[in-house]
Amino acid sequence: MSLAKHIFTHCLVFFIGIVRPYNAVSQPTNLRFEKVNIADNPMFSKVDCIYEDSRGFMWFGTYVGLYMYDGYKLNHYENNPDDPLSISDNKITQIVEDEKGNFWVGTQNGVNYFDTQKHTFTRYNEVAKDGIGISWVSCIKKDDNNNIWVGLDSGLYFFDSKSGKFIQPYAQLKNSAIRNIEFGEQGFYVQTDKDLFLKNDKSNQFKLVYFPISDASKKDFRFALKLKYDNNTFFIKTNQGLFHVNQNINDTLAIKDSLFNNEDIRLILKKGKDELWVESNLGLSIFNTKTNSRQLFTYNPLN
Repeated sequence: MSLAKHIFTHCLVFFIGIVRPYNAVSQPTNLRFEKVNIADNPMFSKVDCIYEDSRGFMWFGTYVGLYMYDGYKLNHYENNPDDPLSISDNKITQIVEDEKGNFWVGTQNGVNYFDTQKHTFTRYNEVAKDGIGISWVSCIKKDDNNNIWVGLDSGLYFFDSKSGKFIQPYAQLKNSAIRNIEFGEQGFYVQTDKDLFLKNDKSNQFKLVYFPISDASKKDFRFALKLKYDNNTFFIKTNQGLFHVNQNINDTLAIKDSLFNNEDIRLILKKGKDELWVESNLGLSIFNTKTNSRQLFTYNPLN
């Protein structure tokens, strides 16, 4: 197993420990979970985000700083009040690699650009009229043109490489609490704390997208648009289950299937053509989308 797959499999389950299959409907998958020594580090009890870079190294955003694991050792980056080239805060929320192999890192105190050659951070947390304000970074995404987009409680921001600042290109979303950003085949999706918006290539405005789920689910729905199965279907993960949805011509979303009802879906990974790995509050599941069968792995303290 490659380093990336080995660590990612571990990362899916180190919160639930060594697991056992439960209530398998389809032919059981033979899985052997091996503990990675880095889990002994106490910082792994408070991991907020995980990122695999282009080299296969794993990055962990924690409550006590940024960690990089190369398969042999952990490198730790933390805030130093006396060093302006250190990261701006130890509470890491987002990690994204750019085309140069450097990293944009979100914190609860602004955005940081990490130069992997110099091992220094450039901070973007100033309070300025056209710059990014000190704020909790909820999401960072890179589009197909390698542009960097950032979601904050104060709106949607775009990094202008010419000025070296973050700007708000869409007044429509100014002061909106941005929760997620996704780039799909239908256009540019932006999720706020209340609604979902879509902007396609032909329009310069965001259009409200209707999604028929309960208000309780809408408050915590989280998108996984990259897990598309064809041109107009994808999965949406929420705190009330996993939804397989169709996008209609009029930009409304229609529920095709409702899966994992009343479970808090935290992470999904597409593996092969018909298989999803799903992490929820119940454990780790392998779901076959062709047969609608599920194999659940739960914690076994005796194994």
